[in-house]
Amino acid sequence: WGVCVVRFYLFGFFLWGSRMWLGLERVLIPWETFGASCAAMGILWMLMRVSPGLHNAVVFKGRLAWIGVTHFWLSRDKKWTAKRGKGVGIHGEGVGGEKTWGRDEGGIAQGVDQNGVAVVAVGPEAGLVLRHGANRVQTKRFLFIRHGESEWNEVFNRGLGPSMVGRLAKAIAWELWLLPTRDSILFDAGLTREGAYQAQALADTFDLGNEPEAVIWQQMLGGTAVAVCSNLRRSILTALIVARSRLLKCGHPIIVHSDLQEITHNVDGIALADPYAIPDLSRFSKYFASDASASLDPSCNRGTKPLSSNGLKRMNGFMRWAFDREEENIIILGGHSLWFRSFFRTFLPEDFDHPCKKRKLVNCGVVCLEAIRSFADGQELYRIDPPTLRVIAGGFT
Repeated sequence: WGVCVVRFYLFGFFLWGSRMWLGLERVLIPWETFGASCAAMGILWMLMRVSPGLHNAVVFKGRLAWIGVTHFWLSRDKKWTAKRGKGVGIHGEGVGGEKTWGRDEGGIAQGVDQNGVAVVAVGPEAGLVLRHGANRVQTKRFLFIRHGESEWNEVFNRGLGPSMVGRLAKAIAWELWLLPTRDSILFDAGLTREGAYQAQALADTFDLGNEPEAVIWQQMLGGTAVAVCSNLRRSILTALIVARSRLLKCGHPIIVHSDLQEITHNVDGIALADPYAIPDLSRFSKYFASDASASLDPSCNRGTKPLSSNGLKRMNGFMRWAFDREEENIIILGGHSLWFRSFFRTFLPEDFDHPCKKRKLVNCGVVCLEAIRSFADGQELYRIDPPTLRVIAGGFT
């Protein structure tokens, strides 16, 4: 095979020289490209034969490329049916004060009556009312923190002007340089230097103690809290930087959860980490001082999302996991903009107007909210309590 590759290369070189004499540039360019590609494959094949490490890395990158292509064309990550009605305005004076929730999927709405009993209204006009004990409704407080600027953001989100060509060329060159390794620029993109600075600035703000972000942070840590991040490296890196001053010193590891993986078809949403493992973070070790293996708990990392998954399945899976835990506060460190936006669109009432449904949370933006889980007809229902939705830092762009 190697000999045939060399012959293809020589044939391509012959065509390159012949086109200048025959004037057949446009016809013979594909043959030149084919010959050069075969030569490159031959050189790579020979190097792989003498280097088992290179062989394993190239096989790993080939598998990544296959996953990326199949997800780009075949994934239904953003496609699901969410049926929501307009808010029905059921409310009352209950144990937790006045609450108002909108109708959920299938025309279901919840509230609390004057006796503090959970009310579940079912039907297009909420005509059938079922009453459950108060313990059938659970409330959790969530803090959403988006990750800092990623290497993918740097290439594609800094404008579409002439500078993008240079950024894209630089990213491709880096990707080729990293080919013999299990690292990548485009797949599971990490943080840029600017992204690390954004996360560090947010961590410093949390430490001040008098800013709105710090007040919320301290209130949530004042109760029982669990910190969680996605299995993508930009999320993990942001979590390690932001949480180092409080959570890590308290000995609480950050849980890496695959249900928080970004909702996208792009290759930057493909996780490099193997199931129940932590991805290689050695290229970014200068951004955090702690030992990543001791600060992270990958027990909820099932690996990258399969083709059969979609955003709704992962959001419901994460909510079920969060509400089944004993902690009253859930802190999502370094979450993803499309995951957050889909979460707001899915669990807020349809007639509740807010920028979070249309725009992305900025890098290292912070949002606080309360979510409710209730049960009706044997089904678990989740929703966001709209009055509790607050933008603490940053905003939406």
